[in-house]
Amino acid sequence: DIDNKPMLPDDYEGPNLTSRMEEYIEQENISKFNPHTRTRSEVLTLIYDHVTKSYDLLYPSNDDYLRMAKSIVNKLHIPPALSKNSIKDWHESIKQKFKRERKPLQMSNNLVKSKQEKYGNGKTNGRPKKKSTILQAERRRVDIPLINLAHRENENLLVMVNQMNMELLKDDPNNELLHDLWIQSFNIRRLCIRELDIVEILERFPGYRRSEMILGEVKESTGIDIEENVNVLLPKFFDHIPDNNCFLSGKLLKKIYSN
Repeated sequence: DIDNKPMLPDDYEGPNLTSRMEEYIEQENISKFNPHTRTRSEVLTLIYDHVTKSYDLLYPSNDDYLRMAKSIVNKLHIPPALSKNSIKDWHESIKQKFKRERKPLQMSNNLVKSKQEKYGNGKTNGRPKKKSTILQAERRRVDIPLINLAHRENENLLVMVNQMNMELLKDDPNNELLHDLWIQSFNIRRLCIRELDIVEILERFPGYRRSEMILGEVKESTGIDIEENVNVLLPKFFDHIPDNNCFLSGKLLKKIYSN
């Protein structure tokens, strides 16, 4: 029964933080966890993965969100005088994180689909619910390869994306593994790009901050190898650039206009 959802325990402690995050906490460098920072985004990903995998909880209650927020504030050793506002900020950030992560699942996850059908079509009492943009957005005229998460061979894609993001958190990531995972996750990334804004895309797929992965994306989607083209075409371009001596410049140009 999809309505009998699990709950987090009252003493929920949250996921283990990375060694880099622990160093920030030991140094009392809490600004690293401020809104719109990379570290905060990484913490949100850690707690989302922990709750959805360990507790199978995709739709937390308000109390669950509070437990998650309190667990993070405790880990950050926020002073009591500031903890109330900090919990409030983390509560909202975690809530938005879950909403963003659920959006691509509207096409595949039975629980998410049932919630969307029940609450997302304007049939509830009160103010009509806004339709999901995943059903409205249609910006491309040319077909691109899209993922069907209902296919058995694609069931592990979300796990693979999370594995890729965890690898990116490492100080010395395995570039060969990242390249393979980046190629394998092509379809799910294209699906998300159709629906999410730039900030959400960078949070869910931080690999887009790496130039080599962006070039790989272009090659995968268009068949054009930009890096190879640059190496081939730039020398030809430079050969056609005229010598600067052919142009008036410097003291000579100044003398002409002064006369």
